[in-house]
Amino acid sequence: MLYPLFRFAPAVIFGTAVLACAPAVQLPENLPTPLVTEEPAQPLLDVGELPSQLAPDMAITPDEEGISTDLWSYVGRQLQWHSINNKQVTKQFEWYRSHPAYLYRVSERATPYLYHIVNTLEQRGLPMELALLPIVESAYDPLAYSHGRAAGLWQFIPGTGRQFGLEQNWWYDGRRDVVASTRAALRYLEQLNLDFNGDWLLTLAAYNSGPGRVKRAMEANDRRNLDVDFWSLPLPRETRAYVPDRKSTRLNSSHSSVSRMPSSA
Repeated sequence: MLYPLFRFAPAVIFGTAVLACAPAVQLPENLPTPLVTEEPAQPLLDVGELPSQLAPDMAITPDEEGISTDLWSYVGRQLQWHSINNKQVTKQFEWYRSHPAYLYRVSERATPYLYHIVNTLEQRGLPMELALLPIVESAYDPLAYSHGRAAGLWQFIPGTGRQFGLEQNWWYDGRRDVVASTRAALRYLEQLNLDFNGDWLLTLAAYNSGPGRVKRAMEANDRRNLDVDFWSLPLPRETRAYVPDRKSTRLNSSHSSVSRMPSSA
């Protein structure tokens, strides 16, 4: 079973579902892999050898009201993008909610990396919702590899990876380096967000399909005196579904009945 990048919006949903469903679910054996991956014979990353600062104990000290019990709960309480009641998002949310075993598996896979990503987002002042992006991109698998040659947690293609400083050679692929690729991905997202005037929906669409394609779609709508927000653009089908997938993951993370995303500029 394939779960391509276009399911990004439900990734927002995923967060809510992870928080609500994953801890109580028994993981069945022989579940299908959510992404088509090609793993090297010699793994480039041994989770068991991760430094403690990258994968510390996931428990978080409860706050004054005793609310925080783990890192996913903390992430859920930091999500701030406003709600959008959208049929696409709701559909993706329902898919995640009806597949709790998948959410359990992805949340377990994220355990060694989530603290580092959350910490880096806070240091850079970026939305906590971006911690859910690897759910849709790679199912939090640093060895994920797509047919389009995208690799790693953040699914960089070779050219974009090199553009943002990720070395790639016979012995090392920076796209699969959790620390290096996270730094590169957040730099890329920051740049895209500046290019699209702070509109996170367009930022995510550009991350998925490329900024040039999104800008051309905006120019085409502008010539026809049409709106240039994400929901109005003539984008590829997978990109139009990718953002709702990301939104639905956001919904899952916040335990809401509708997903939360930023408003369009």
